[in-house]
Amino acid sequence: TIGGTRVQAVEPDRLLLDDGAEVPSELTVWCGGFAAQPLAREAGIAVDRQGAVLTDTALRSVSHPAVLAVGDAGHAPGPDGDRYSMSCQFAFPSAAHAADLLRAEAGSQDRSVVLDAGLDLGFTARAVSLGRRHAVLQPTTRTDVARGRALTGRAALVAKWFQVRGVVAAIGVERRLPGAIHWPHADKARHAQPVAG
Repeated sequence: TIGGTRVQAVEPDRLLLDDGAEVPSELTVWCGGFAAQPLAREAGIAVDRQGAVLTDTALRSVSHPAVLAVGDAGHAPGPDGDRYSMSCQFAFPSAAHAADLLRAEAGSQDRSVVLDAGLDLGFTARAVSLGRRHAVLQPTTRTDVARGRALTGRAALVAKWFQVRGVVAAIGVERRLPGAIHWPHADKARHAQPVAG
């Protein structure tokens, strides 16, 4: 919005506003954001301002523990208390972690058992594409905090390519050979301690 008026369209040299006004612009930077679908909010589940389900470290809803939320649909606290960044780097492991918890619960003799294993992403770096020919690779701590100098050039591009292609390939392999893909930090879920459910 500009002065409370919504931008209706962006053209090469101007912005068109809802009230019919035009704003000249030689360069417009569009900064978008993420918002979850309204399903959880409408169901009465506790959500954050973007509509993501508020969860504990085991990805369980803080208001409805029988509900697991993964990827951008969930707001899971990281090791330092802040939310994990919305990314495929969080989405894929969080889904694998939730599947491990559900499988372990389903295999339990006691149907009232609820497993409580926190997600451990074990970050090492974050890769960001800048088009098809450029990328940035930022080394991080295990808690996804930037450290050291970011890398650019071919090394960063190869890392991002491997990350994107690796996720797609892993999904295909797991579909054909269930259990073939092992999340390195999944042992916590497999050996989770039961809590009152």
